Amino acid sequence: WRLDRSVGDFHQPHALTAYAVYAIPFLARNPFLGGWRVAATSTYRTGLPFSVLANSNNPNGTMNNRILDIPGTLLREASGSQRFRLAPGVRPEHLQPAPGSVGTLGRNTETSPSHLETSVSLTRNFQVGEKLVLEFRGEGFNILNRVNYNTPVNNLGNVLFGRTLTANDPRQFQGVLRLVF
Repeated sequence: WRLDRSVGDFHQPHALTAYAVYAIPFLARNPFLGGWRVAATSTYRTGLPFSVLANSNNPNGTMNNRILDIPGTLLREASGSQRFRLAPGVRPEHLQPAPGSVGTLGRNTETSPSHLETSVSLTRNFQVGEKLVLEFRGEGFNILNRVNYNTPVNNLGNVLFGRTLTANDPRQFQGVLRLVF
């Protein structure tokens, strides 16, 4: 069972979050145009590990048997929605372990795509009366509109094997009004 020795399912060796707030200095003395703040958050993290499954039962009878590790049969792509595919001339049955046996590819040998997102906000507080403050906030999420793919289809028996079918949210904007009392 040495093939089961691997990193954990939630292993992310690199994660970085940076946050900055900047009070815009020009027009600061103007009671109508001054007082704006800009904030930005940027997050980067590496992808999560996953296993490539063979669509067959392992000796315990569960449907999570891994494929055979035959060099040159699985072509890996560094980016894009097609993360890996079978080499030309290789068919899925070439990588299927024999009934009752265990596949030879280790656990969590593949890594899902990394995630990078930058969000910004523009904020201003308006004094309304003595004890009320109206806060206006405009926010943009994933403003670079980077496609952050999720884990690809990892089951050899699926016709979409190796393709990523979903991604995180695209660029989004929202406006917020908040009354503080």
